[in-house]
Amino acid sequence: MNDYLDAYSIKARLAPAALAIAPVIVLIVLAFNWVQPSLPEAIIGLAVMVLFFAASNVARRLGKRKERQLFATTGGRPENRELNHLDKTLDERTKDRYRKFLAKQLEQPAPTRDMEVEDPDEAAAFYVQCYNWLRENTRDTEKFRILFNENIAYGYYRNLLALKPYGIVLNLLTIAAAAAIIYYKPDFACCRG
Repeated sequence: MNDYLDAYSIKARLAPAALAIAPVIVLIVLAFNWVQPSLPEAIIGLAVMVLFFAASNVARRLGKRKERQLFATTGGRPENRELNHLDKTLDERTKDRYRKFLAKQLEQPAPTRDMEVEDPDEAAAFYVQCYNWLRENTRDTEKFRILFNENIAYGYYRNLLALKPYGIVLNLLTIAAAAAIIYYKPDFACCRG
């Protein structure tokens, strides 16, 4: 159960899923008789809780698929070039400090500017190892709180983007169902009469 209730799962998976299925939940709450709940309302209440967890898992899966689609259309996973000698994102002293630190951790020399020009693939491989090392060694969510929050934000927006077409369809179906309930006034609905 803790896997479903950690901060990342709640904020990056459950929140986008809740936004996508919110219209259905609102329709259920408004359409059924909750003044004197009976077995159908109890079953619906339980089903809604299960629906949230299922939707959270679906949000993650669809988000991962959307990420692969985005990477496929943009030439692959974005490259981290900040440590390259030619990149201007960071100042040279900072990059030198970072390269030295990471070279020590990887127990191999960092590429020089000339090496990057002569063998860019070899230099790129070193930087990939650097970022892999950083990913593996910054998993402590308390110690690296800012990074963790950025990962949550990325997951939230990625999953929300993936759920967008489904959310639109659910909104349209909910509007149609609400209109049908208002028009036909079925026995189960609270607005009969």
